[in-house]
Amino acid sequence: MFDDIIDRSRLASKVHWFAGKLVDGDLDGYVGSNADLAAYYVHRSALENMERNCRLNDVKYARVPTGRETCSWCFMLASRDFDYRSEKSAAAASHPHCDCVIVPGKDGVTRIAGYNPKGMRMRWRSCMDALGGEKELRAGFDALTKDELAAIKGRNRSEKWTRWRNAQVNAEVETRDRW
Repeated sequence: MFDDIIDRSRLASKVHWFAGKLVDGDLDGYVGSNADLAAYYVHRSALENMERNCRLNDVKYARVPTGRETCSWCFMLASRDFDYRSEKSAAAASHPHCDCVIVPGKDGVTRIAGYNPKGMRMRWRSCMDALGGEKELRAGFDALTKDELAAIKGRNRSEKWTRWRNAQVNAEVETRDRW
């Protein structure tokens, strides 16, 4: 239990405010308001404790596809296993009709039926190899014109390379059965 979750002065202020109901003769209102406040703080305390314990125990998040039509982008992100530091970072790049769910767990410990990130990485790697591997892809990237390079998102050449390479491999993934 973390004592700093509940701001005691705010709690006291709320209870004092609710005491006004007693002055008005509304005992049920006073009791109900305090019960709601207690429920709120119990719920909030449980959530805060869970988040802190997850951080302390190095719990991470995985992006897990759930459907038969997972796009190649989500397939690549899901292959990272329990690699995301937060639920928000695992959910980043979600898109309309995305069938992924974000799951907390520990790499090498948490098992999810039907989710095989190692197999997904191997499948993604085989798609990259089908395109000639890293060396061949790099040569293709280096052959891009200035205009083609400018059209790729990224703050620098390294980011643009990663995006371009992933787009090429993802296009190959789209042509295959992912499993």
